Amino acid sequence: MADFMRQRRQYARDNGLPVESSYELSHLFFEFHNYEIKQRMTTRITYLILANAIATILTNPFDVCLTKIATQVPQYVGTQGEKAMKYRGFFNCLRTVYREEGLKKLMLGGAHPRFMFNMLNGCMFLFLYDRFVFSMAP
Repeated sequence: MADFMRQRRQYARDNGLPVESSYELSHLFFEFHNYEIKQRMTTRITYLILANAIATILTNPFDVCLTKIATQVPQYVGTQGEKAMKYRGFFNCLRTVYREEGLKKLMLGGAHPRFMFNMLNGCMFLFLYDRFVFSMAP
């Protein structure tokens, strides 16, 4: 692919043409990212599902902790009835969730809705991106 792009640039220079227009850049970007699999939708969807599953599993502990921190309310602690927040920061939340609810909750808690949301996002990108790039044609 890189040789093809070099040949196009050299051809443009030799003929006094602009090296790359915005259409050329968007077309080359599209060709680079979809060179082999652009016509095989099942391959693209399989890659989308696999990448989404890996990303969801790797980032789920962060999402669990951020959700818990964002939705916490002050709780009564101690004998004097003082109110305090349960989680005092991100790493404190990671430790507390792991200690109280276990590794399964930390790694997989809420993973299904996140996976489905990311799938919807990915499918919209997958199907709309091609149409957007083709609409850039002069």
